[in-house]
Amino acid sequence: MSDGLDSQYQPGPFGHQFIQLVLARVREFTREPEAVFWALFFPLLLAGGLGIAFRGGPVQTPTADAETDNRRFRTPSIRVNEPPEPKSLTGGSSKRQ
Repeated sequence: MSDGLDSQYQPGPFGHQFIQLVLARVREFTREPEAVFWALFFPLLLAGGLGIAFRGGPVQTPTADAETDNRRFRTPSIRVNEPPEPKSLTGGSSKRQ
């Protein structure tokens, strides 16, 4: 005797077996509390802890020391608005004439 569920359910391309397989895997996963902790709660705790540890404050531009002609000066190591100068592989001048 049928309870009516099979007559209402039209299996898709994967069929009823796929749904049962997914449900079995979810039940198996939730039976292990340590797996639930490491897969779900630990990443959230880690993200929250790192967010608290490294929150706020102004961003500082990194600088580097350089020496040219026996003069010391500080220069930003990252220049955002200037494109890098092309380098020549042949050893000649990289500027076009």
